[in-house]
Amino acid sequence: MKISEFIKDKKIFFIAYIVNMVFVNLIVYLDILAISKDSLYYIDILSVVILGISMALIYIKERQIFKILKNNTTEEIFNPESLDFEHSAIGEVYKEYYISYYKYINKQYNKLSKKQQLFTDYITSWVHSVKTPLTASKLMIENDVESSSSTLNNVEKELEQILHYTEQALYYVRLDSFTKDYIITECSIKKFIMKSIKKHSRTFISKKISIEIDVDEMKVLTDEKWITFIINQIIYNSLKYTEIGGTITVKTEQSRDKIILTIKDNGCGIKEEDKKRVFDRGFTGYNGRKYEHSTGMGLYLVKKLCIMLGHQIEISSKFGEYTSVTIKFNKAGYYSSIKKL
Repeated sequence: MKISEFIKDKKIFFIAYIVNMVFVNLIVYLDILAISKDSLYYIDILSVVILGISMALIYIKERQIFKILKNNTTEEIFNPESLDFEHSAIGEVYKEYYISYYKYINKQYNKLSKKQQLFTDYITSWVHSVKTPLTASKLMIENDVESSSSTLNNVEKELEQILHYTEQALYYVRLDSFTKDYIITECSIKKFIMKSIKKHSRTFISKKISIEIDVDEMKVLTDEKWITFIINQIIYNSLKYTEIGGTITVKTEQSRDKIILTIKDNGCGIKEEDKKRVFDRGFTGYNGRKYEHSTGMGLYLVKKLCIMLGHQIEISSKFGEYTSVTIKFNKAGYYSSIKKL
């Protein structure tokens, strides 16, 4: 800290001091008080000397604090606990402030680092998942020179898995920008269900899984793009964990202000100890270890997106018998009816 900077910082104090001295001298000069001019000069000189000594001591103290702060802030790793202001009141305030701010920055940094690590882990897992069907596709083509229809069908199946994992990764990346990329509108629930079933029609046929649909032509409040991904993921899981010749049932029903969608399969079900964790990020459980190509991200994304869209989602299951996923939507016109109330 330069002396000029110190004087500039204390300019209000110096101005007040000068005004005070002018006022005192003016009173004496007008002989209001019985003090000789020599005594007045002595008082003025003594006052200036005291002021100078006081300001010098304050300058030394503040210069020391300034130096400590400047030296610490230039370090790559700054630890405010190491600050020592020698019992300075203002210094201790600075220290408490820096400690508080340091803890806040560390907390935000750790949160960001954790988030980045989760993202990195997922991308790594996703890449490994995509490599499996790619390698399988390559081997099937290489081992079958005649390229029979059976081989091509298998290759197509593997490529569909690649598309699925790619789409999953895309939606995972978009989670942070969700608020900028969704529009809540009145959507036909039957429309996005039939769209999803059509997308997976080849798997339904190849695994000979029957589909029972009991869906009315009703409107719900949601974002069509995001809800289509959610339904796709649920049906994908049902097809994946249902054996050949199984059945998947899709039905809707109405309550007072909700439309309830239920997707149920008679597949392998979920073990009791896994039920509470099926929506956890990266959790695969017993079924994930038994079946191939499981990242544990599908239901995690489904749950996150349902929360963001304002939908309720629940899973019920009995191991070895069935799994049922229920999503509760607000009816079209729900918010306008509340506003009227």
